[in-house]
Amino acid sequence: MPTIAGVYYIDSSDFSTASGVWSDSGLTTLADAGYYQYDGVYRRLLVDGTLLPAFACPSCLVAPDDGGTVATTILRTGFSGRASRIRIITSDGTGVVRVTLDPGTSRATGIYATYGSSVLSEMYSSNFGRLAGPFYGNSSHSVASEGLTTTPIDDWNGSGWDDSGEERVYSGDDLSLKASPYGNLVMFIPKTDANDSLVLLDLVSVFTSNHDWEVDIFNLIELEQLSITTVQGTQAAACAASQTETVYVGRVASAIGAALANRDVLFTDATAQTPLSNGIYGFDEGANTYSVSVDQYGVISSKTICP
Repeated sequence: MPTIAGVYYIDSSDFSTASGVWSDSGLTTLADAGYYQYDGVYRRLLVDGTLLPAFACPSCLVAPDDGGTVATTILRTGFSGRASRIRIITSDGTGVVRVTLDPGTSRATGIYATYGSSVLSEMYSSNFGRLAGPFYGNSSHSVASEGLTTTPIDDWNGSGWDDSGEERVYSGDDLSLKASPYGNLVMFIPKTDANDSLVLLDLVSVFTSNHDWEVDIFNLIELEQLSITTVQGTQAAACAASQTETVYVGRVASAIGAALANRDVLFTDATAQTPLSNGIYGFDEGANTYSVSVDQYGVISSKTICP
């Protein structure tokens, strides 16, 4: 659990009603910013000393099933003009937290994943490749036409939603909205700190009418390794070159352990921070050698069996 360990002091007998956390009994020195827990209550202390609302845990934390292959599914229906915050607690270690989104067919959903100081909105579509986000949905319903207003945040409590008392303006545009289905829509959240296991996932609706979405959350995984060639100038060269490099596979259009497919993503690192450079590469799969063309975002755009 990503809490701050040690002895600390509060100005109340009940952590839920405390106004701050201090490192001395005189309450003169603020404790370090982070997440603190006492008696089953978790709260976040900001750098300026603000102590955010209390949450009873572990029920408020989404702890996905181990193994990274079985999703925890959260569905929200019939709401509008609000953000939905889900607190994800992953296994310890480093790797990737995989999230898939169904934004619904009639309204756009904004997605913001916060891990440490990083905020991520980009996703990969099995039909369109890499999309910057932050909003995904049907292009016939413009986010811009709704306007972005101050949006209240609701917190997932394990079985429903509570008004957190917080609100935020979420910026975004319509560039990633599509008229056609996305197919699979996948986010790879890099988990780079073995001891920090908290991910905040915000799903945002700026629309004034009823809105539905579904998100599937998978636990921390280690991406599959793949031996490939260095970048080559032609398909023939990629088929003939030695496979001396190691990359990591982000599954978008294919299942774990299956044959690679167009729109899968190749990363140079195990935490999915750096996509493979664009170009042509060779690799072995089963009894065959293949060449693949990769775009500037590491997305496989074509795959050809070598002669």
